[in-house]
Amino acid sequence: MKILLLLSLGLCAGCGTLIGSIARGGERTSSRPEESGATLSCAGKPCAEAALSRRVARPPATGGFIAGSIVDLGIIGAGAYAVNKTGNAGSGALLNAGIAFLLADAAVLASSKHEPPEPWQLNGPVTASWRGQRVNLEASDLLLGGAVRPEFSVAALVKLPICSSDCG
Repeated sequence: MKILLLLSLGLCAGCGTLIGSIARGGERTSSRPEESGATLSCAGKPCAEAALSRRVARPPATGGFIAGSIVDLGIIGAGAYAVNKTGNAGSGALLNAGIAFLLADAAVLASSKHEPPEPWQLNGPVTASWRGQRVNLEASDLLLGGAVRPEFSVAALVKLPICSSDCG
């Protein structure tokens, strides 16, 4: 019973560090038109800003990783002690499980490299209107050098008609 309890505790610790190492988070921001007369429509509804988001990989949480590794080392210690005292198959399995979990932790640590964030994406279709002209926005319309601009020019995106003498 004690071995089963320790083995499940180690399984939780080993899996927790593996799952924690591949966690992904997200970043959210928005951009609004710089022209006072410009309007936006987000997914068919009026909106003041165009919402953007992207997914970002996160490295393993140091505290959780260390705690999981300490638990795995404890399983190794308990297994080694049990092997020296009793030498039965259960104690050998406990020792091997602890070693496997610690090796899994080491593999996670070795493979955790910084991944670049995914590109920014609009959270839905966005249409901008200015002086009677409409344009469907793309995420790239709201970026400058890969960063989201807090304000963007709708006038630069719409194609206004070329005026002749009849354009008042």
